[in-house]
Amino acid sequence: MGLKGTFKSMPAADLLQWLSLSRKSGALMVENLPHKITFSLKDGGVLWSSSDGPNSFMGEFLVREGFIKKTDLASALQLQSSTGISTGKALVALGAIAERTLSDAMRLKAQAEIHETLSSPNAQFEFLDEGIESKELVPLDANVVTLLLNVMRQIDEDTRGSSWLDEGDDIVC
Repeated sequence: MGLKGTFKSMPAADLLQWLSLSRKSGALMVENLPHKITFSLKDGGVLWSSSDGPNSFMGEFLVREGFIKKTDLASALQLQSSTGISTGKALVALGAIAERTLSDAMRLKAQAEIHETLSSPNAQFEFLDEGIESKELVPLDANVVTLLLNVMRQIDEDTRGSSWLDEGDDIVC
């Protein structure tokens, strides 16, 4: 049985927590953003996340965040097109990135996509609890609640600003 709605009727944070705590497996698709975001869940954990925004592809994310060089990505895309393996697996096979580092980067990307999801209260969602796309990927298996708490902490820090004391304020102990 699937679930469909808008974040006005069920806020994104509530939906993500419910999917995690209920140990749901399936695909959560979020639309009406600048692009579509999909989270693949297994037993309440994130297996992978993806976005159809051109700047959100995993390889582009890795280059932008300084995990790999553009030349590494070009080599991986060549290997991917000839073998059909994922970009991440190709990067690991080429020695451009360690699997553990790639998993950490995937976690950061998932957090960025959760952040975007939380920032879109008018977005529509659909959760399909069947037909999880089987991809040969480097495993992520991230706890949704942990990812969500990290995003909420980041939003809180952004809201308060990095400097919550004005210059010249005295601290009295």
